[in-house]
Amino acid sequence: MGGIAVDAEGRTSVAGLWACGEAASTGLHGANRLASNSLAEAAVFAAATARSIEGAPTRDPGPTRNCGTTPSPSVPDAVRPILSQAAGVLRDRERLSSAIGSLAALARFASGAADPALVALMIAVAALRREHSLGAHRRTDFLERPTAPIRSRLTLAEAFADAEAIAPRSLARQA
Repeated sequence: MGGIAVDAEGRTSVAGLWACGEAASTGLHGANRLASNSLAEAAVFAAATARSIEGAPTRDPGPTRNCGTTPSPSVPDAVRPILSQAAGVLRDRERLSSAIGSLAALARFASGAADPALVALMIAVAALRREHSLGAHRRTDFLERPTAPIRSRLTLAEAFADAEAIAPRSLARQA
């Protein structure tokens, strides 16, 4: 369900990264990201996103250098069970807080699990911040639905700040 903030041409705040369809958060359909709405949105925004990508300047990567090491491949195995336990359909503050400490440590210090842990950390922090039940999940400690739509944004810096506030010892042990 969409979450990556984009402009009208699918550009994100990350240079060279575009998103459209289910991954994008355009606000066109509000919180309703199901079935035909998101398919129609993908069809409409795909053309604009493709034109934007096509018109973007390309960068010369420069001369190829042999650095002697190959980056570690992304290994989500350490992240999956943490996220599954805490951020499944049923969620609560205690499990989300515990997961946030573990995920932040993996994101900062575990080479192969760092990228999946970054994504999982953003999911867990956003889930913890949402103190109501809505959409595809239920907060067992907050069963009420909001009376009006609530739109939120979360940056990676904010997610790490929340993690530091929630689990400072988990991050300090890994340093």
